[in-house]
Amino acid sequence: MIEKKQSWAQSLLVYKDVRMLRILLLGSISGFPWVLIASSLSLWLKEEGLSRSTIGWAGLIFGVYAFNYLWAPIIDRIQIPLLTKKLGHRRGWIVLMQLAILVSLIVWSLINYCWINYSYSFRYSRHNR
Repeated sequence: MIEKKQSWAQSLLVYKDVRMLRILLLGSISGFPWVLIASSLSLWLKEEGLSRSTIGWAGLIFGVYAFNYLWAPIIDRIQIPLLTKKLGHRRGWIVLMQLAILVSLIVWSLINYCWINYSYSFRYSRHNR
């Protein structure tokens, strides 16, 4: 059977489907944290007086995404007792991770990074005398 070749405009008609637009939006939103971490966070930390090398350590956050193939199968097998029964497996994990992110951000906002940097510099300079 010979397939008729579609034109470029006809192939774009797939994106009129609402499901495809949702997938496009979800893909765009999932990349948004990378922009926040890479640009805004490093700017904020620089304004607080942290050195570039200290800010560079924040890049370890991206390691979670790099090793997704290692931890994703484990996540698929572990069930969260209360949330899995009420919301389902994937939604339960999503809610748990969103709560973990919320708690992490709250704790992170309460940390005084200037004091940590000063304390580290003080200890480091004291031992090298």
